[in-house]
Order: sequence, then structure tokens, then C-alpha cells
Amino acid sequence: MIGSIPLQIDKITVHAINANFKRYGYQTTVFSIGTVNTLF
Repeated sequence: MIGSIPLQIDKITVHAINANFKRYGYQTTVFSIGTVNTLF
């Protein structure tokens, strides 16, 4: 149960990063990844 939660977060994160990359470009993508790394 606990193990499945990060997988869902990862999928959402990937979608968010892809959207940010298309909309804002590389710098925002790096920021998003940094935020995820901080959470985990």
C-alpha cells in the first residue's frame, strides 16, 4: 500500500515536468526535479 503511493506521485511528477518543460523550458524543469528530490 505504502509502496504504491510514490509510484502515483512519480507519474504526476512526470506529467508536471513535461508540461513545465513545454511551457517554460529547461530551467523550470530543473526546479521541479529539485523540489521532488527535496520531498523524498
